[in-house]
Amino acid sequence: MKETIVVLALTAYKFPDEQTGEIREGAHIHYIGDYSLAEEMKKGTPPIKMTAMYSLYEGAKNGSFPAVCELESKTLPNGKGQPTLTPVKLHYVSPIDMEKLFTPTPLPKV
Repeated sequence: MKETIVVLALTAYKFPDEQTGEIREGAHIHYIGDYSLAEEMKKGTPPIKMTAMYSLYEGAKNGSFPAVCELESKTLPNGKGQPTLTPVKLHYVSPIDMEKLFTPTPLPKV
């Protein structure tokens, strides 16, 4: 499954497991997609936080974020054999110019 998303932040983690000493590593993708809430008590597009493999972070860490990206996901079994939507690739498309976005545009003179 592929979808175009706006990645707000991409963070990685790497630490030793306290009990086994095994290195635990992964990444979190904070993003918004093509969805919107239009309910009585909910409006807008709340960000999603998805856990991913560390390799996904390694492949995109040189990009500038926030950015438009294409996210490729796959249904894989979790540790209990249950289906889990798992991000497998993040294709960087283009950065979002936050300075331009937040710089006020002068109003036209009347």
